[in-house]
Amino acid sequence: MFRLNNLPSSDEDSPPSSPPPLKRPRLSPPETSVPQSLATNYRIYSWNCDDIAPYLPLPKVQNRISSYFGRVSPPLTAKNSKQSQWFIRNILKNREWPEFLCLQEVKIAITDKAIINQAREAAQPTEDNDHGPEYEMYMNLPVVAKRPTQNRRMYGVITYVRADIAKTIEKTRGVDWDDEGRVLILEMPRFASINLYAVNGTDSPYVVRSTGKTIGLTRHERKRIFNNHLKDECLQLIRKGFEVCIVGDINISRARIDSVPRLRSAIPHVLARKEFNESFLPETGLIDAWRERHGEDARGYTWYFRSAREGTDCARVDMILCSKGLYQRTAEVEIEKWGGPMCGSDHTLMWIKIDGFNRNEEYKRTPVKKE
Repeated sequence: MFRLNNLPSSDEDSPPSSPPPLKRPRLSPPETSVPQSLATNYRIYSWNCDDIAPYLPLPKVQNRISSYFGRVSPPLTAKNSKQSQWFIRNILKNREWPEFLCLQEVKIAITDKAIINQAREAAQPTEDNDHGPEYEMYMNLPVVAKRPTQNRRMYGVITYVRADIAKTIEKTRGVDWDDEGRVLILEMPRFASINLYAVNGTDSPYVVRSTGKTIGLTRHERKRIFNNHLKDECLQLIRKGFEVCIVGDINISRARIDSVPRLRSAIPHVLARKEFNESFLPETGLIDAWRERHGEDARGYTWYFRSAREGTDCARVDMILCSKGLYQRTAEVEIEKWGGPMCGSDHTLMWIKIDGFNRNEEYKRTPVKKE
């Protein structure tokens, strides 16, 4: 069974790292834009950030030579203030403190304790009195690979959950059929959120990270097996009474309208697309929320080739897939305009707003089960 890393491994599992920055004091702002009661709708944002590191503000570092002024790292200047809008805390603030922010391809190694701590702190209230809520961070990262060449930073998913909603989480887990940190499931009362970074098919051999062995498959073939495992996982959740919402990078464009200038036509891509459209979606009953909401003729893209003129080489490969009951309560599902080179990623954010959660229910904090 694969080792799951939906929480940081213990300090004994990794080499020593530099100590985290000094803890900031807890803030108690007089007002917040978030109601004190639990939300009655969920806003779920999804983004393949293509490496979380640029979106983490540098920690304040105490000057080694103590001085009367107690110098620390300088504040943001006009030169980089535009880029600061992509810091994790500002992403949350500028979107009015959503209940969930799901990131894919965060590229953190499970041994990167300092970066993990930075990522956790990046979503918390800052000293400039932003009057926003706290967030809990959950993650699933790739296991330490047997082959040293596989241990570069890659893959991995993180879900930030607003603190009032995190109280309702009953279980967080990965899956035993993936060791690349691609799936993170949060189970709440009758609702399961899946943060997904699906496999991108190539002709390269698939190597199991935890064993370092090839098993006679290309990554194209692994992609289709991965999607079948995901289908079975969804069906199990549905049988248990969960409504399911998958957000993330699916790495498939469903139809001709979803890709510019053309769909990938190599046989492995055609097979993966066919199975997704004709098996995965019908058998799970999940709905491609953006396509259903905007119609078959609507154009919207979530991935852009960086060096091409905007709109000439792009695709809709990120999706929000949800159960019929969730879709019927959906108020919004949109794709943001791509932020271009300033945002750092070749993907843009998308989001869904689902009504009808927790209206007449009270929850008590219970220990979160982690696998």
